[in-house]
Amino acid sequence: MRLPLLTLCLAAALAQPAFAHGTQDDHDEHEHGSLGAHVHGESHLDMAQTDTGLELQWRSPAADLVGFEHAPRSQAEKDAVAALRQALENPQALVKLPAAAECKLAEATAVSPLFAADTKTSGHLDVEASMSFSCSKPAALDSLDLTGWFAHFPNSHSVEVQAIVASGQQGAELTAKQPQLKW
Repeated sequence: MRLPLLTLCLAAALAQPAFAHGTQDDHDEHEHGSLGAHVHGESHLDMAQTDTGLELQWRSPAADLVGFEHAPRSQAEKDAVAALRQALENPQALVKLPAAAECKLAEATAVSPLFAADTKTSGHLDVEASMSFSCSKPAALDSLDLTGWFAHFPNSHSVEVQAIVASGQQGAELTAKQPQLKW
């Protein structure tokens, strides 16, 4: 049974104050309504363990993933956006789950104004991605490793995780030096 996305979002929203850290007074923070602050260097991951696998919902500033937050202007920028979408829709190199759980990617999508061919957007843009993993042995699903995420996206300095797992609710800040979440 899949945990409904609304339940995941509601639980993550309710849990966020319990795991929030201090505010920053720098130019990289911008309010985005109900989505919270847009902080360069900080990605957000809502995660839910289900009876059959794992659901991941990401939100990251585009600058952390491709180096800019405007419509791609050059061929190099267009190539960077295409490579980003490809990486997020085929995330096996970004996200590592325990081999014993025998997980396979069931579905992955990525959404951003950057991906629209006719985008005229400029300013602060986020990239959102959803990933669903189906596991043959979900009882062995007890950790998440983002070493690949930090290697692929070096401008993403931290990932703020809100998780609902078999053992309960958890929050963590993962970094290149501490890329693993265990439960």
